[in-house]
Amino acid sequence: MLVIARCADTPQGGDIIKPRILSMRIVSGAARFWWGAAAGRSNVVVELELVDAATDATVRRKTLTSSNNPFGAVWTGGSSDKSLPWDMGRIMAAYVMAVNPKE
Repeated sequence: MLVIARCADTPQGGDIIKPRILSMRIVSGAARFWWGAAAGRSNVVVELELVDAATDATVRRKTLTSSNNPFGAVWTGGSSDKSLPWDMGRIMAAYVMAVNPKE
């Protein structure tokens, strides 16, 4: 598992963030062009695990999901499909900051 970041300034303290992508479906531009909304929705499912760096115990585990509206994706030319991974990164960062604020 990939360790993304530590949530504290000291190497001994804080939590380690371990993300795991459970599912990711991004509709291609060609499918969106030819099939429109019938191509379906794009979605991302990520499980975040926060582990205490000192004890190696799981502090928190949360599954975050995001998906777009297929009709909106047609209207925007597929831009909401392309931006979904970036949007999920912002959602994960906001969640980590909300549950583990810097002291």
